[in-house]
Amino acid sequence: MNANAAEILSDLTRRGVRLAPNGDRLHVDAPKGLLTTELLDELRRHKAELLALLHDPVAGTVEDLREHWNERAAILEHDAGL
Repeated sequence: MNANAAEILSDLTRRGVRLAPNGDRLHVDAPKGLLTTELLDELRRHKAELLALLHDPVAGTVEDLREHWNERAAILEHDAGL
């Protein structure tokens, strides 16, 4: 996987992984067996970008905003049954 932080976040969200900032740390909640060594290395490489994106998820291009909106809508549909 060689992607930018927004692509990583989008892909992980679709796979059921939740990332959350915890100060300067990145909290990862993932289904069992999903976090491979390669994925953990990718998260480490992009940690600063992911934290920045999670702290300010609406920063970015129009496409980033559209993707963020769609992700949030999908989460609400799935988790809240909307």
